[in-house]
Amino acid sequence: MISKEQEYASSRSSSPLSATSVSSLATNPGSVDDDGSELYDLILVGFGPAALAIAIALREKEESLDEGLRVLALEKQDSFAWHSGMLLPDSRMQISFLKDFATLRSPRSEFTFLNYLYSSGGTDRLLGFINESSFYPLREEYNSYMSWCADKFNDWVRYSEQAISIAASPLADGSTIHDTLTITSLNTKSGALSSYKTKNVVVCVGGKPVIPPCLKTVAAQNPRVIHSSQFLSSVDKLKEGCRRIAVIGAGQSAAEITEYLHGATDAEVDIIFSQRALRPSDDSPFVNEYVFNPESIDVMYSLPSDLRQAELDHNRQTNYSVVRLEILEKLHTTMYAEKLPSRRRRLGMRSNRRVVGAEVQRGTDDREGVLLILQDTLTGAKETVEYDAVVAATGYDHIAPCVNLLTSLEPLLVGDVKSNASGILTVDRSYRVQVDEKQISAHLWLQGSCEATHGLGDTLLSNLSIRGEEVADQIINQVC
Repeated sequence: MISKEQEYASSRSSSPLSATSVSSLATNPGSVDDDGSELYDLILVGFGPAALAIAIALREKEESLDEGLRVLALEKQDSFAWHSGMLLPDSRMQISFLKDFATLRSPRSEFTFLNYLYSSGGTDRLLGFINESSFYPLREEYNSYMSWCADKFNDWVRYSEQAISIAASPLADGSTIHDTLTITSLNTKSGALSSYKTKNVVVCVGGKPVIPPCLKTVAAQNPRVIHSSQFLSSVDKLKEGCRRIAVIGAGQSAAEITEYLHGATDAEVDIIFSQRALRPSDDSPFVNEYVFNPESIDVMYSLPSDLRQAELDHNRQTNYSVVRLEILEKLHTTMYAEKLPSRRRRLGMRSNRRVVGAEVQRGTDDREGVLLILQDTLTGAKETVEYDAVVAATGYDHIAPCVNLLTSLEPLLVGDVKSNASGILTVDRSYRVQVDEKQISAHLWLQGSCEATHGLGDTLLSNLSIRGEEVADQIINQVC
């Protein structure tokens, strides 16, 4: 272990940690470095579910710490929110409520989903959930649970602060090793820049919505061309006068949006995807154990890179371009019913189609639409179809946001930051980025961008309670 520098040790309380000391870490600001930067023991870059899981694990270990920590979380959103654009009415989680922030490692924790229910509505709320006879809460309810947890850390978090760079702090006089990292953040409301220093950083910034390249230009010109992450905030625009709507994608989000739009509007709704058919997700018990149990991470990480990739490809049907069976059955029933003579056909599936081009189209009634150029994936034939709105349920890039933050650190890291999509950036089993220890002694962890080395569960909620504790233990070992 690398010992703490004197300035860290002298700035921390030497008394045992009280019951309130961890919850007041951010109100006890970091010490001020010589250049005026605030100095913290730990900075969480992003405060979504992954960071929240770490914060909860730290909170629950407070009694074992002899000294207080200075922790800061920087979050670009104005408040805690988890996929707020997809909290569709009556949509449910795809993981059990028992895979919350705490139950798997500490069932008696105050941060369990069941304790949230009881704290929010007592026995009546618990009984109501029990009578649902489901392991899968409503997505809106689970988001409320996560927000309830996050509210307990408001004094840790600076919202509306977007980290824009992570760089090695300048060398101290006479030193040849960078002992801290400097995080620069932009206030999304005022535009003000701030800088903070720390010896430990966890990067958990989430994914960046992916818009197909051929749609980017029209998306910038037409507010009715959106990514699924914007769906609920844009849905009123889609309901106003749209006669034909395209949904691009073959996954759960695409199917849910298609079902919602078909029921909430009078528009014709086409779901467009490159596969032959929409496929069901495999959430059978043996597959869940094999792919998502915590020990599966050890197995994945121990494999050579070629076998890891083969495993990822083999098990993609658990998470990518698949839909829960009950949604598929509803869509099929709708399409079948619309074949009846008395029905108007409003739900269409354009399978084996890839969107290869798009342009803004102004109709004869001065309405602005979108022309999509679709290519048959089997024959190569192309067709042009006009829509009033397009929703791209085309996923997220979990690598680019990290690359953008870490590029300036590249000379100090083991591996190539810009090639991290191939897993070349070296991250150990404990999610810590491997650095050149002859140049830098600060520590850096990645969360949610290690699928290539840690498996398909890396971007999901399934193992957050276990993973959060693993990272929290490492941080405590480094700081204390």
